[in-house]
Amino acid sequence: MEKLRKVLVVVLLVVGVAMALAFSYEVTDNYTSNPGKTLTLKLQVFPFGDPTNYTLKIGSDTYTFTKDGRFTLTCIPEGTTLHVSVYEGDLQTLVWENDILVNRSKTVTVTVPAGTYETISLSDYANYSIAEGTMVDVYFYIPRFYTAEDGMPVRRTSSVFLGTFPYNSIRLIRGDYDLFEYADIWFGGTISYKYRLIVKEPGYVPYELTAYLGNTGDPDDGLWYSGDKLENIQEDIRTPWTDQNVTLQGTVKDAQGNPIEGAIVAVYAGRYMMGSTTTDANGNYTLGGLPAGDLTIRASAQGYMTSSLNFDGVENNTYTFDFVLQAR
Repeated sequence: MEKLRKVLVVVLLVVGVAMALAFSYEVTDNYTSNPGKTLTLKLQVFPFGDPTNYTLKIGSDTYTFTKDGRFTLTCIPEGTTLHVSVYEGDLQTLVWENDILVNRSKTVTVTVPAGTYETISLSDYANYSIAEGTMVDVYFYIPRFYTAEDGMPVRRTSSVFLGTFPYNSIRLIRGDYDLFEYADIWFGGTISYKYRLIVKEPGYVPYELTAYLGNTGDPDDGLWYSGDKLENIQEDIRTPWTDQNVTLQGTVKDAQGNPIEGAIVAVYAGRYMMGSTTTDANGNYTLGGLPAGDLTIRASAQGYMTSSLNFDGVENNTYTFDFVLQAR
């Protein structure tokens, strides 16, 4: 009987191992650490796009989004950087790509407008030379509808951040979108694609442009600055920074004095972000090449309340600012 019991135990162990191997989750790119980190990508397609019409590539592997625009990859070793690309339709048009550092489990929202993309260069519109390294933040204006108390339709517009692009490869969309089919209330007409562009050029104060890309031949089509088409403006619209040699450094810690790794520290001049970085394992950060003047510095981290500090009249120098973040 004892011999039979030992045989049964061995058999059960072999079967258990075989089942575990057969039903274990196959993780791509050798992401086999346990428990590892989780990356969730959330795809938003405006104004009325279908997420299942998009695919994404991580490394050499291709995946699809669910109907609600989600995809999750698990068991990623902490500190891994993934190059993620999102493609539209059967033609596999590249619409978004970025390197994502997985230093903690996180959700990254990818926002793209539905339609056919067109890449434009700021140099094709401006009558001044654009410096290499110039980046452009792109916001897409989204119409939203609701019914007022009197039963009449009301349309509001808000903007959604799409991403940051090099000045010579700004990715926009051309065409009009028919609203009849999608409005939950009767509202005639179409929307033309309208964008807000924030140009961040080394040595200059960031400035805003408006881009219209309706049907080809639309007289409003193009880039605009303060009510005038950019191509018609002969003077240089940029304002040089007088100084750009400020360095900020410091630490980000919790209320108990423990360093917070991976906290995001961002510096703003007015409405514009001039730079950002993340803290190291000791909670330290350093940001250089910032403009003199009035600056706002913000520190944020998952699970903590954001902290902001305002400093007026910052001159060219190195400053130390330490943050203590309170848990949510």
